[in-house]
Amino acid sequence: YPARTQQLVGMLQQEEHASAQMENLVQLDSLLHFYRNVYSLLYEQAERQAGSSGFERESVSLPTIHPQLGGYTVWGDRVLLTYLMRVLVDPDAAAVTYSTQASDGFVFVLITFHQVYKDEEELSQMFQPSHGSVACLVAKQIIRDHDTAFGHPGLRLTAQAVAEGYRIIFSLRQAQVGEHLHIIES
Repeated sequence: YPARTQQLVGMLQQEEHASAQMENLVQLDSLLHFYRNVYSLLYEQAERQAGSSGFERESVSLPTIHPQLGGYTVWGDRVLLTYLMRVLVDPDAAAVTYSTQASDGFVFVLITFHQVYKDEEELSQMFQPSHGSVACLVAKQIIRDHDTAFGHPGLRLTAQAVAEGYRIIFSLRQAQVGEHLHIIES
């Protein structure tokens, strides 16, 4: 991978045509941005794992993982859920809104990205290994870990087109006041 960076720099230095230089510069910028994101994710994951003794099953108030989420309480790992929000939403994203809904023992978190449009194909592949970004794959794994830890299989993480842009939806098991968590390990 560093060899590809070096190759693009070499091509930039040798190219005389402005259009070809610009194309190589765009490729180089994209490649460096990708590597920065990958290394940041890997570093943060390693840092979290070094300080963690495993998956913490606890009741988590959603506003503690993101201030704009509704007042529901869910079962989950506070550290992973906080990280999930950081992975899904770029801090530089301009127009993002958050909403929550409870139904049938689950809380659905809806994150809407305004004025960012993706086609159905891109949205259906967003969390797939062959097409998804590293951040989306990390988010998928966090939801999968929650599904496994709380005994409700079936990945609940989707993306869909909406009139104002696109929306990511994920669900977590709702914690009721006074409820104690009972997990049957198999």
